[in-house]
Amino acid sequence: MVTFSFIDPGFESLDSFKTHVDAYLTLFMKLPKVTLYYVATRDTNFARAQKFFFSTFEKLWNPDGPNGLLDYFRTRRTWDAKNYGKLTDRDLIFLNEAKARFAGQGIEDLYRRWQAGEIHDQGVRTEYPKFRTPLEVRFISSTVNGQAALFERHPRQPLNVAVKSSEEACFPGDFTHNVTPAWR
Repeated sequence: MVTFSFIDPGFESLDSFKTHVDAYLTLFMKLPKVTLYYVATRDTNFARAQKFFFSTFEKLWNPDGPNGLLDYFRTRRTWDAKNYGKLTDRDLIFLNEAKARFAGQGIEDLYRRWQAGEIHDQGVRTEYPKFRTPLEVRFISSTVNGQAALFERHPRQPLNVAVKSSEEACFPGDFTHNVTPAWR
């Protein structure tokens, strides 16, 4: 099981969390189970973050929703028929993302059957749940009370960087003579 985490930077907005989820969404869709730990110094955004996290998967799992499986099938059918003029830039971006999200032999077989007219939209709706991933999604939130200093940087405070030596290191000349010819 792979576990992911998000460290809340302490802003009122969920923008950084939304960006984080979006960046990992294609990977999430490849895994059988996804657990995300949301860590913050305060529980201010926990409920909103959880709602957003689960709604993201619900939208993707809904075959009738925007950017859902049937939307992907219809857009892909347009592409496969070489009707490129009917596709917008947004459609092309969606198509590339959806190919990655909905990759898998089960979905591919479902698409071929749908495209051939062997099954219709209702058949896709019925069969899709056995192919969708992840099968389980968990959201766990946790506060780290009293540890705000670990997550916050105060811009007016100088950083105290540990220095090992007061001597300046210098590399005179070429030191590549120690590298064997096979490594070059």
